[in-house]
Amino acid sequence: MTLRLDSLTGLRFFAAFAVFGFHFQGLDYGKGDRALHEFSGGMVGVTFFFMVSGFVLAWSSRPNDTTRSFYRRRFARIYPSYLMAWVIAVGVGLASGWGFSAKSLIALPLIQAWAPSQQIFYAASAVFWSLSCEAFFYAVFPYVMRRLRSMERRELVIIGLVCVLFSLALAGALIEVGETTAGFWILCIFPPVQLATFILGMVLGILMRGGPTTHIPLWPAVALALAATMLAGHVPASLARVALPIVPFALVIWAAAERDLRGMSSIFRSRALVALGTWSYCFYLIHGQVIQVSIKVMHRAGVETGDLGGIELAGMFVLVLAAATFSAWVLHRVVEFPCERRLRGAAPERVD
Repeated sequence: MTLRLDSLTGLRFFAAFAVFGFHFQGLDYGKGDRALHEFSGGMVGVTFFFMVSGFVLAWSSRPNDTTRSFYRRRFARIYPSYLMAWVIAVGVGLASGWGFSAKSLIALPLIQAWAPSQQIFYAASAVFWSLSCEAFFYAVFPYVMRRLRSMERRELVIIGLVCVLFSLALAGALIEVGETTAGFWILCIFPPVQLATFILGMVLGILMRGGPTTHIPLWPAVALALAATMLAGHVPASLARVALPIVPFALVIWAAAERDLRGMSSIFRSRALVALGTWSYCFYLIHGQVIQVSIKVMHRAGVETGDLGGIELAGMFVLVLAAATFSAWVLHRVVEFPCERRLRGAAPERVD
């Protein structure tokens, strides 16, 4: 049984792409006509990241692994690129005339998501909060994994269903306050709430280790996940980020992993998509800064980006996407890859 599930790596790029589109269209181009409204639900990509992270970590977990070794690998994998992205975000803010806020410092120890204030959980960059959640997930993973590994398959299925029902019930309970800062924080930012998505991914990963006994066809699952992503921008805020996509994303993750294990062909395992997926973490970290810099450059060149539409807007989208992808590749080659290799020490081939 191969340890590599390259289709999941390829799928990561599409999740990062959805987040990029969300932040790009959030600048309200096209004279307010929401020309890129297809991306209005793009932040569901973060929910996908949380779930696939739990899946892959559980899938690649070894019973003889130590907690210390796990923490070391996670730090090597995540923090060097994050630190560089933080420096770049602060630099962009200073160069743009926005100045420096001391609140940005709270993002360095990855604790910003624990505060119910936009000025804090969005400190330094609007995407860094998710790394605060991931840090919490990593902190509890060895202990949760130890417990889940000892469970029978039926018990694991129950745990997975509980995670889904918890997310649905919470979204329903907070449907009236989902658009308030407090409601949004509880539903979409607060790490213990987001943990349910991560644990669901862990459950799926452990179940997959026992063999893909349940067949889920890939393309119907992809279509359902895409439909959930598109619909997320048109439902109440409490449902959009987690409750709506949680089941479709679970299905597509299972279907893609199953296809890899069975040795079946998969476009998501193509060399180009695997490369883009490998860079997706850096892309996620850096794309906001690239968008900001690109807009500044265009404004200084006399281009009124708010008046763009049609072909011009599409061209701008492609150019900024290319710049963000190139920047992600540079960050990966210069920081992520060499720092991870140096910091993690002797370790098996990375699959996460």
